[in-house]
Amino acid sequence: MQRASRGQASNKGMAITAVVLSAIGLVICVIWTAAFGKAVNDTANGLPTQAAPPAIEAEGAPPAAASAEHTIVLEVTTAAKSNLQWSSGFSANSQEVLEKGKTWRQILSMDDLTFTSVSVSPVDFKLGTKDSTCKITVDGKTVVEQSNSIGAFCTYQP
Repeated sequence: MQRASRGQASNKGMAITAVVLSAIGLVICVIWTAAFGKAVNDTANGLPTQAAPPAIEAEGAPPAAASAEHTIVLEVTTAAKSNLQWSSGFSANSQEVLEKGKTWRQILSMDDLTFTSVSVSPVDFKLGTKDSTCKITVDGKTVVEQSNSIGAFCTYQP
């Protein structure tokens, strides 16, 4: 705009348009940044959530349990010296080596069912080796069972 005012350039209208559009763009950017910052801040601080309406129970129905406890049983039987690894949710994770012909069992109790897995694989694989087995039982019902000589992998996703 200065060059156009001094007579060194002939595009004064284009310069004014550029300044106006730049100012509008800057205002939009500032508003967007403020809105995004507020959304991030609200999420980080945890806005109060609306309470769920109370559940309506049918007449004569037994009252619902506050939280039902579940039992998960992980079981592995080895046909050779094997690596065993298991996990449940994000908290439990264990790895160990089992000798040939051993049966390993882990019993977990939890209020809310979560992803659980167990795997078994031989330390030294040899052709003709019998199958190792893994099994996951939830509340007395077998939900997955696998057998393989190379390795067995059982997962449970509620």
